[in-house]
Amino acid sequence: MPETAAVSEYLKMFRSAKNLNQTEFAKEIGFSRAEISLIERELVDPTLRTLKKIADYMGISISELLQVETDGTETYSELHSSENFPELEFISQRLNAYRNKYEESQEVFAEHVGIHIASLSLMERKRMNPRLSTLQKIAAYMGITVSELLTPLQETQNSDKEMNR
Repeated sequence: MPETAAVSEYLKMFRSAKNLNQTEFAKEIGFSRAEISLIERELVDPTLRTLKKIADYMGISISELLQVETDGTETYSELHSSENFPELEFISQRLNAYRNKYEESQEVFAEHVGIHIASLSLMERKRMNPRLSTLQKIAAYMGITVSELLTPLQETQNSDKEMNR
């Protein structure tokens, strides 16, 4: 999946720019070197909490961390967030907006996406730390990117993109 590759590439580029090896970076954010290695080799499915820890340390948003750059000009901007997970709110907003627009029940949506209804319910109530693979499934079904899924509806240029399947 392209987002997994984006996380891997951003992490490698950031470590290189900061002259950090995997062990040093892992220690800074409270992970093991093995965990960082697995993420960089795209062999794990990181949770939203893991992505947030990495993004926070890098000084970018989770959405920026997941963006797939095509021109190689990635930048590291200031992160304007608190200790909470505003992305959970954004996921909830998008799920609710989509399901309301198409009048889909949680059962139908979860079945189409291929996730358990309890997971969907927890995400809509902002109580789940979803894995990247779950976010990828949801975004694909909605016709948007994971990055868009993690941004507020009013801040995206194509806020109705997912409403036009």
